[in-house]
Parts: sequence; structure tokens; C-alpha cells
Amino acid sequence: MKTTKEIFDELKKPFEPKDIEWRIGRKTKDGTRGTALTYINARAVQDRLDDTVGPDKWSVSYTPVDFGNVKGFLANLTIELPDGQVLTRSDGSNLTDFELFKGGISGSLKRAASAFGIGRYLYGLSETWVALDKYGKFTPPRLPAWALPEGYTYPETGDTPGQSFAAPQEPTNKPNNTPTQLPVEGGTDDVVFTAGKFRGMPVSSVTDYGYLDWVVNKSNMHETIKKAASVVLANRPSTTVESKTA
Repeated sequence: MKTTKEIFDELKKPFEPKDIEWRIGRKTKDGTRGTALTYINARAVQDRLDDTVGPDKWSVSYTPVDFGNVKGFLANLTIELPDGQVLTRSDGSNLTDFELFKGGISGSLKRAASAFGIGRYLYGLSETWVALDKYGKFTPPRLPAWALPEGYTYPETGDTPGQSFAAPQEPTNKPNNTPTQLPVEGGTDDVVFTAGKFRGMPVSSVTDYGYLDWVVNKSNMHETIKKAASVVLANRPSTTVESKTA
């Protein structure tokens, strides 16, 4: 049987790079470089809890939070230790711009898990700048040895083969009328989707007009994206039949 110390030591262990997700924080004025920020995949958190304390020894509950301009969820994560202790630690997260509830729930779980040490080591990473392509995509940097599982080595072919991320990958919770950094290079033709099924693609290249109509009229996406979608809708071929809203 594991001791309480062994359990907490295992909870704090680094994850493999495949379980780490990335987004861009600050960007240069020309949009060619940005700071790569890390966070844990929510499923990786759940797997770590299953493997360490047991799938029947942890649970999580969520409480909606509404402070007017601030809405989100508070996650209450509870684990049962071998010595009989039952510990609950809580933290919260705002709703996200896309998949509001799913994003808020996922974020609050990861924050509560950090209170048990899961993924907390990532806060110790130094700021790293990466190159961005014209669509805002980037290749994640290599993590230092201390932020990798014991014995892990990167493949010789690259950092994370076949993997790249749009910037930013995780939308902020800013109101739609609040300026934010988007992967834009001049006009609406260079605006890309930062979330959703067309994430990372230029808005001008999307011909799913039903989806674009949803973006303009019902989504919480940034006004820059809505404006670009409106331009595409206004210039669509007159013979095009709209698809159903996603």
C-alpha cells in the first residue's frame, strides 16, 4: 500500500510532452514571435488521479460562480488517502469564449488539481519565445530535463513530431468589445479562427456558411473574427445553399 508521501510524490511528477498543451501569451508587434505557455490536458489530470490514488478514491464537484462580469466554475477536488484522510482542495476558472461550460469546468479541474501538486512544476518554466507562422501556428519548444519524466528522451526527429498549435489555443474570457491579440497580419483575409472546428484556418477560406452565420450571430468569438466572417457571408456566391448551423 502506498504511503501518503508516496502518493503526493507521484501526483507531482512531470508529464510526458504529449500530455502538455500550449498557447501563446505575449506577441511581438509584427506577430512573428510569441511566448509559449504550458498547461496540462484535463484528461491527463484524470489519468494521473486514477493511476495514483485509484479511480474510486477521488471525486470532483463543480459549483457555478456568477459575479456579474465574472462567470465560471469552482471545482472541489476530493481524494481519499491510505491513512483514511479525506482531503478537498478547490479552485476556479472563468468560462471560455468557445464551449463555455466545458472550458470553464476543465479549467477549474486543472487548477484544483494544481492545489494537490499536479502540474504545478510548470509554473517554474522560464519564459520561452517561439516563431509563429502567418496563421499563428507554432512548434512547441523542448522542455528542460527537470520538467520531464525520469528517463524520458525526446525523439531525434523533433520536439513533438507532427504536432503544432494555433496561437492562442486557449481563448481568453475577455468581453467581445475588449481588444485582444489575434493572429492577424493586416486585413480580414489574415484573420484565423482561434477556436472551434476550423481553429487555425483563415476565416476567408471557410465555406461552411451555416457555421459562419452561427459565428456572427450566436457565438462568443472575438469581434475581429465575427467581422471577417461577416465579410465572407456578404461575398458568398448567390447560388450557394447554406448548411445547417453547427
